[in-house]
Amino acid sequence: MFTRSDSATFSNKWYPLCIRVAAMNSLFSLLLIFLIFEPNFAATTDKQKERKNPRLISLFPQGSHQGSFFDTTVRGEGLEGVHTVWFDCNHITGQVQKVSQFFIQKSRFSRRWEDPGQEILIRIEISPQAAIGVHELRLIADWGISSPLSLVVSSEVNTFEKDDFHGTASTAQPIAVPVNLNGKIANHGEVDFYEFFTSKDEELQFEVLTTGGVLPGSPINLQSPEIILYKPTGSWFDSQKVTRMEVLDESTFLPLPVEGKVLRPRLKHHFTQSGRYLVSVGNVTNKGGAGHAYQLRISKSVSGNPSKMREWTELKQAHVPDFFHWEERSFARKISTDRHNQLWSRTGQLSKVFSNGKLALKNTDQVSIGQKSEKLQWIMDEEPKSSQQQAIPLSLPTVVEGSINQPGDVDYFTFPVETEQGLAFEIETTKQMEPGLSLLLEVLDSKGQRVCSNIYRIVENNSAFWNKFLRPKIIFTFQKKGTYFLRLQDLTSRLGGEEFSYRVLVRSQVPHIGKITLGTLDHVNLVPGEAKKITVTIEKEEEFDHPVVLGFENLPSGVSALPSLIEEVKTSVRDAGPRGGLHKDRFFPQTQKLAFSLVAEKSVLPSAVPYKIRVVARGVVKDRPGMFLPVKDLHLMLIDPSSASVISRLTVGE
Repeated sequence: MFTRSDSATFSNKWYPLCIRVAAMNSLFSLLLIFLIFEPNFAATTDKQKERKNPRLISLFPQGSHQGSFFDTTVRGEGLEGVHTVWFDCNHITGQVQKVSQFFIQKSRFSRRWEDPGQEILIRIEISPQAAIGVHELRLIADWGISSPLSLVVSSEVNTFEKDDFHGTASTAQPIAVPVNLNGKIANHGEVDFYEFFTSKDEELQFEVLTTGGVLPGSPINLQSPEIILYKPTGSWFDSQKVTRMEVLDESTFLPLPVEGKVLRPRLKHHFTQSGRYLVSVGNVTNKGGAGHAYQLRISKSVSGNPSKMREWTELKQAHVPDFFHWEERSFARKISTDRHNQLWSRTGQLSKVFSNGKLALKNTDQVSIGQKSEKLQWIMDEEPKSSQQQAIPLSLPTVVEGSINQPGDVDYFTFPVETEQGLAFEIETTKQMEPGLSLLLEVLDSKGQRVCSNIYRIVENNSAFWNKFLRPKIIFTFQKKGTYFLRLQDLTSRLGGEEFSYRVLVRSQVPHIGKITLGTLDHVNLVPGEAKKITVTIEKEEEFDHPVVLGFENLPSGVSALPSLIEEVKTSVRDAGPRGGLHKDRFFPQTQKLAFSLVAEKSVLPSAVPYKIRVVARGVVKDRPGMFLPVKDLHLMLIDPSSASVISRLTVGE
């Protein structure tokens, strides 16, 4: 029992210590809370030592013409020590002129921060022999090769947007038609105005080109460009007043594998009066920035003849690999007379399809399906056929080529099937993409009842409603023998015309290897003594149930590819049954994932330029391997390990 003096003595001796302990506990609690809500804090020191793969964000201007040289600005991150400009051909060269630093605005949920980036001024020279189209531009730094940017080479002389303000009708930049102008939506809400003069009865076409989606792995910034024509309608009191013009709009969409679609504005107009007119370029979403570059192209018809207008510009890769990129679940993929040979080359049955590395089938429209020989027919659209009684008979396999000539137009075809016969329906919209042409395919029985369609339905929002999607391919097995009808129409029934054209392939099912993807991976920077994991997704189409093996070609000495196990992805509840997607097997292939690790021995020397390695696949049917199928080319750089310790070699200024 403490006396008063003892109690005072206890207080004087122990109370400050209790205060210190309580304070330490509070600090420990605050630190624990901070670590819980900031999980990246503990790894900050380690992450600061990590080096990111060089990544390119934007390029402006995005190209020029053959036989020219110009300066362009590249923005990116992880470009410390950049020293080489790399292209996909020897007819384009580049030299780093200046490197400076800027800060990249980033955000995640409500958190915002800035990361350091690099801005590189490059002098580019394009020889007269350079191929027309989109080329790869990459930068090589101390820490490897970068992701690509799209550089456009054209045959027409390029002009450039001026730095002066031209965001209103009264400040429009004068241009001479025809023109191929490089511009940029530099700020949010920006609209660029250009002024031009035309003669009476002149036919012009206007298009805005962006490189988003053309080159796999390149950034997509200006996804929804917009172009508008104006004519002056002002009076003596208001000479700057302009009115938007009614024009022929042939805009379309470029579908992308992951990011959705890129809008491609295309306008045509017949000018009945000569004089001054205006064209504006903007962004539907009102967003802008350094990467929102565009090319405005205005061209004339031949002698004012609308039928001789130049074709719309299709931006394509200038150097396409010596194999095609396989695609069969896109409205934009091409259906040709060689479609069956393409399918059978992916079945893994080498002896039936290939001879000495070439297709054994010499007639491109003849193919063997099992024991039966089928000839591919090509049926052109014939009007009218807007009812089942007028349906055009088909002999399978066949390609139907037609168009929705007017709003509400419906096309009917008829074909016979056998019991348990499996058919595949593939759709290509040749000129108009969704939502311009939303082609609805329906198969009806003899009583007019729908048997199947290309509408995929899935429950969304916690079973609150059905969401519906149009799919470009459907497979279906008919249970009953008989005559069936194919009905084609636009889903909305609001639009029509010659440009609303389609191709539909109806054929027997061919089990084959479908699309093989490596995600967005297109380059690998590898340090000797380390490994990089590569995950490959294989789609198996139309009940293809055979093994698929992968390999790598052109690996440098000392680098090997080792397979590794990957956890099997189990089907979730939403993928099957009434609460998921209906008849998912009709619209989507089965998928399989494989993993590899690229391993470099410590003795491997660094590379000054990238190696070009190729990923290949082959099916194994009845223990017999099929033909090698090229999957993708990758750029491999072997990095000097000492560069990992370099903090920065960034130079500022000249």
